[in-house]
Amino acid sequence: MTESNTPEYTNPISYLTTNGEVLKRKSNRIPLSPLTQGKDGTGSQTEDTNPKSYFATNGEVLKRKSNRIALSPLTQDSILTTNCESDVNQSIPAKRIRIPNPKYFSPVSCVINSSNESSSKSSRNTQQGKNSAHFKVIDPTLATSHNHTSRRFRMHNKYIGVQRLDFDDETNDTSDVANDIEKCKSTLYASSEIEGFVDFGLPEFTCKWCHAELWYEERAEKSKTGPDVEFSICCGKGKVELPLLKKPPDLLLGLINGRDRRSKNFKDNYRAFNSMFAFTSLGGHINYSINNGGGPPQFILSGQNYHRIGSLLPEAGTTPKFAQLYIHDTQNEVRNRAACFRSDNNKKEPIDISLVEDLKEMIDYCNPLAKSFRKVRDAIQSGYAHNLSLRLYRKRSNDSRMHNIPTVDEVAGLIVGDFEESEIGRDVIVNDRQYGLTRIHETHVLFLPLQYPLLFPWGENGWEPDIPHRKTKEVPTDEKEDRVKIREFMAFRIQERKKEFGNIVFAKRLFQQFVVDCYTMIEAQRLSFIRENQDKFRCDVLSGLQEAVDRGDVDASIVGKRIILPDSFTGGPRYMFNNCQDAMGICKRFGYPDLFITVTCNANWPEIRNFIDRRGLQPSDRPDIVCRVFKMKLDQMMTDFKKDQIFGKVIAGMYTVEFQKRGLPHAHMLLWLDEKNKIKTGSDIDKVISAELPHPELYPKLYSVVSSFMMHGPCGEANVSSPCMVGFRCSKFFPKKYKSSKTIDDEGYPSYKRRNTGVVVKKTAADLDNGYVVPYNPFLLMRGCMEDFCI
Repeated sequence: MTESNTPEYTNPISYLTTNGEVLKRKSNRIPLSPLTQGKDGTGSQTEDTNPKSYFATNGEVLKRKSNRIALSPLTQDSILTTNCESDVNQSIPAKRIRIPNPKYFSPVSCVINSSNESSSKSSRNTQQGKNSAHFKVIDPTLATSHNHTSRRFRMHNKYIGVQRLDFDDETNDTSDVANDIEKCKSTLYASSEIEGFVDFGLPEFTCKWCHAELWYEERAEKSKTGPDVEFSICCGKGKVELPLLKKPPDLLLGLINGRDRRSKNFKDNYRAFNSMFAFTSLGGHINYSINNGGGPPQFILSGQNYHRIGSLLPEAGTTPKFAQLYIHDTQNEVRNRAACFRSDNNKKEPIDISLVEDLKEMIDYCNPLAKSFRKVRDAIQSGYAHNLSLRLYRKRSNDSRMHNIPTVDEVAGLIVGDFEESEIGRDVIVNDRQYGLTRIHETHVLFLPLQYPLLFPWGENGWEPDIPHRKTKEVPTDEKEDRVKIREFMAFRIQERKKEFGNIVFAKRLFQQFVVDCYTMIEAQRLSFIRENQDKFRCDVLSGLQEAVDRGDVDASIVGKRIILPDSFTGGPRYMFNNCQDAMGICKRFGYPDLFITVTCNANWPEIRNFIDRRGLQPSDRPDIVCRVFKMKLDQMMTDFKKDQIFGKVIAGMYTVEFQKRGLPHAHMLLWLDEKNKIKTGSDIDKVISAELPHPELYPKLYSVVSSFMMHGPCGEANVSSPCMVGFRCSKFFPKKYKSSKTIDDEGYPSYKRRNTGVVVKKTAADLDNGYVVPYNPFLLMRGCMEDFCI
């Protein structure tokens, strides 16, 4: 290199030029030696060349945070005494108390509904201001939700792991401490008693694309809080554009709103009235045995689901059903319809005949499908009784997004005489006397209107394959245009909007059937796609000769073509196998899990109750709301575990969501804690899990929650008919034995502390003590999560 003021710039990684001075990049600088005291004793130093280790402020040398000694595990220098003025837990007796970190006080992660009217402010006032991040997406018509709004609060006890709490009452030598209130005091109970309940309030946010009412916690991107908050569960951030349903006829509107005297009979028999006027029959096997009055009603469908339609006229000597009732023996139509279907009410209340007559006139007036079948009736009565057929068109001439209400000529056409089968295409032909059932494919535009005339009284179109997505941004011309999928169509239809009456979501038990039917449509389409695209899944590798031999097909003549379900199909064998292998891989990497938590949905959560009570419904009538609230609670709990680290640092975790027999969802969680936060001894377990009833005088709130949700039974001699009784014995081995402390056996299973404190709960004339308590974590329980907690 020649001598010059500025050397030639040949290495962009090593050199750069600034104002004629050659500087070396930071990555190549030589770190200086650690600081030493100067000879003059002033502590002066040379230039700090290691930015990761030291910095200077006002002449004072300070070390960076990365080199500071961590606070955990606790040492004598890091323990604060209870006389600290800033300690928020100074009223809780504990040996070691630490001030909560202010960075954990997230204004978004936690919400509460306070009972104090003086401090309860509506989120409408705080969220709609000019400085608010959400004022552009809030529905302006929020006049009745001031007492049920979501408000943010600080968590009183941020970290409740084994290093935070220590007990003064953990060394009891006896399990019998009855009537000793001092022995019932606990730091874990005291800290949980002051916790706030998580309440997300009412769905006060409105999608700017489809105007659906949603919760703020349901936004598509949780990190966004500005005016551009969007939602994907309703319209996919504006991609799905469908016409809103027309307002129902006055008769149906009065029955739903309760203004008609026959409204109760109609609501209790919604499914029966719909089946009376349905044009198609519902396939599959419906399980009625579970609806025995012991719980909320459920709609359970097993087997393959399909919709079928019969001939226009019934066979000789048979009773007309479904669409045949619109054509045959119309003089006795009302009596025939009422005789075909029984009441859905367990009290066996009879069907109101006058209501059947009024509904028949309403459907004849507004439903174009009914008018098409009435044309066939008129043709038969006029003498054209030979070779009559009705053609149900699969596709309309006009765009259904712009012209939602179809006309009679757009849904069906009457065919007299013979016709060429080649002209049928994918339309459905209903013959007059060609007996047998014709299946309506789920891709047919009339699949839903034929089955649900009371949900679509004006004959609005169902899903069809050619509905394009709305173009919310510039799309390249060479890119293939996406279409609306069945799932997106159904998600749009079951939303509640102020601009739409939404008689679908008010259909009670019929809404249950509609949701199950829509899910089977989605599954059928997924399976159909897999069947037609086997070559894309490399099935030649999966269904080879070795696999045929492994399953026992040693005869080559019987080896046929198999349909392989890929691992992307939810519930398939490869899907389950891959998830199991992933779980085993996590266990191999991090060892055995430290915590196993079961979270169950509570139908009495305030978010659910406040939503359904004002609509005159029950939680079983809105399974979509129950699942949405449970998902928000579950996401909030996972945030508490991973981000807020209420049990310490979580290095791994997984959960699976299942549904109980009564329809409520629940999740099973596994958590792996960091080494310094692991639960190793019985004393550590006592700081996280409890299996005792809190004393009602010391902890009244916690006692009320535990006695309501965490008690097993009564069973045994007090209730021999309990579901848990097998062979005159509780299959869950309740009641448990009393123990003075928790222990862990050689196989790693804990035995929880259950003392005889004398605290009992009376349930159905039986006193339940600590032997019937399901293990729980008081902190999570007070935050509104019904959970079963164990190691």
